[in-house]
Amino acid sequence: ALLREARHSPLAPQVETLEEGDRERGFDAVDPVSVDYAIMERASDAFVTPLSLGWDDLGTWDAVGRALETSGDDDVENEIIAGEVRSIDAADNVVAAPDSHVSLLEVDELIVAAFDDRILVAPRGASQRVRDVVDRLRERDAF
Repeated sequence: ALLREARHSPLAPQVETLEEGDRERGFDAVDPVSVDYAIMERASDAFVTPLSLGWDDLGTWDAVGRALETSGDDDVENEIIAGEVRSIDAADNVVAAPDSHVSLLEVDELIVAAFDDRILVAPRGASQRVRDVVDRLRERDAF
């Protein structure tokens, strides 16, 4: 049902490439858009039912940090997604660095994300602006 609705949405080019077995080309074929907007808000055959549970859209690093259990050294709490992290007097940081060692020293409320040769360091409150960084990198053909 989701794919049927997606065929008539801004995500239609991606559905076509998925069916052809070329996932990567599909992502390049569409502008970034949420499934809510592209499909669900336009769906002609959708139903909604109330559900009582906690919800957070995991579209930002800050939201991912809220969803994770904290871990850390002694009494220091940081959210670790992946990687080896050591911290001293650092708290409320979200760290995603699967192939790296990250040391945090007296810093709070940061996002530290390292994938391949890319490293992002930003205040957690600015996680909505990560898209700005991606856009600038794309303008320079560096993403």
